[in-house]
Amino acid sequence: MKKIWDNQTNQPMYAIDQDALQQRVSKRKNKAKNIASYTEKALAGALGLSGLAIVAVNVFTGKYEVTSLIMAVLMLAMATYVLVNRSKRLKWNNTFDNSILGELEEAIAHANYQVRLSQSGRWFFFIVAGFTVLSTYSTTADIPKTIIVIAFFVVVYFLAKWEHKTFYVSQKQRLLDMKKKLQELEVV
Repeated sequence: MKKIWDNQTNQPMYAIDQDALQQRVSKRKNKAKNIASYTEKALAGALGLSGLAIVAVNVFTGKYEVTSLIMAVLMLAMATYVLVNRSKRLKWNNTFDNSILGELEEAIAHANYQVRLSQSGRWFFFIVAGFTVLSTYSTTADIPKTIIVIAFFVVVYFLAKWEHKTFYVSQKQRLLDMKKKLQELEVV
């Protein structure tokens, strides 16, 4: 049958297993959704706990350092920002079509959200790093400690940049490629 098809049309014959494709797309959608959910929880929890810990240290020691208190407020504000965006994401979570393309669009939306969350986290990272460096440096005797803190933040920045490109941007690109292939095959 394949020989007859190839001789008549000069095009390859494709057979697509719709169920397997649906399961693959659903798996990718759930993976994107779970990554976004985990990242939101981890980021909001870490920022919230860190901000509260900084405030607690300032209160219990009686030393109210302006830079550390500003950093704590910014951390708590960022945790709130993440939680507000999480509630918005959960509202549009299952509003897509119940089809292969709909699930793929939802997976792409989650991946896009994760990329934006990662980008905003990297920008916020500079603010936290700046205030941390300012709070560690108070005298010339603190220069070695400040250099270690700066080196730590440089390493963490490059790791975050690597994570952003390797995991989030590449996942989004794989989903976009999958959508393009499905549209070319006119499966969706």
